[in-house]
Amino acid sequence: MAAPLRWLPAWDRSPFVVEGPIARSVRDAAVMTEIMRQQDRRDPLALPFDPSCWTDLDNSSLSQFRFAYSPGFAGAEPDSDTLATINLAIARLRDKGATIDEIGPVVAPLQPRFEPYWLAGMAQALKQIPEEMWELLDPTFVDIGRSGLTLGPEAVWNGLQEQLKLRYEMALLHERYLLLLTPTMLDIAPPADTPYHQGAFTRWSATTYVLPANTTGQPAIALPAGLARDMPVGLQLMARRYADHELLCAASAVEEALDWPLPHPKLNSKLGQTQPKPGLSSTV
Repeated sequence: MAAPLRWLPAWDRSPFVVEGPIARSVRDAAVMTEIMRQQDRRDPLALPFDPSCWTDLDNSSLSQFRFAYSPGFAGAEPDSDTLATINLAIARLRDKGATIDEIGPVVAPLQPRFEPYWLAGMAQALKQIPEEMWELLDPTFVDIGRSGLTLGPEAVWNGLQEQLKLRYEMALLHERYLLLLTPTMLDIAPPADTPYHQGAFTRWSATTYVLPANTTGQPAIALPAGLARDMPVGLQLMARRYADHELLCAASAVEEALDWPLPHPKLNSKLGQTQPKPGLSSTV
């Protein structure tokens, strides 16, 4: 779960990364968020602490929420197997009483709007490392950082302006819908040794659905939705800014309706068949 920029105290932030728990269930995520959102004087911009209890999820029902569903969000083109799995999950939620309206892309593609801003940030990260140590770094990271070194302050300024525009565009959507449903990724997870930002899994293709929440500060959560080619597929729920508790309640209702077995027997079996590489240990 990614929480909005101002509910969870933090400092030294990246504009494309936010904090949030990784948990085995929505209830566990709610408990972890309850702890993480305690006040911290190191973040003077955090919102005042909300004393209400965010772990109260027992009265959540799918019928109390209206969802928008955008498989083509920001011009995304999900893999056919991934999309089929998500569509089955959407159909199941409708059968369980959810009101879900399929809508268009909502916003324009993100890469043309934010790539210079991202490259400038990567350049700044690279500059924090002594140049004599660059040969020890991932070569792709060094190449990306170098490509951003020539960008001027206008890249940062334009990126900040696009961030404000994106917040406005998403706010317009959330005037009609509290919650937006999308796949979590365009495709199933790549092999663990897939190089960063290369081939089909670039910064933009891998984060098409999740980047907006990070950029606008909206709360979002990804839940298991099913399998595609025997690999897990995630369903993302995104809510309007500061609607964290509503998001957790909706996610709890979705989780109950989809009834994903944990651990999933097919994934558990597949994990048991995996042979560790030489020199590595594996615990199942």
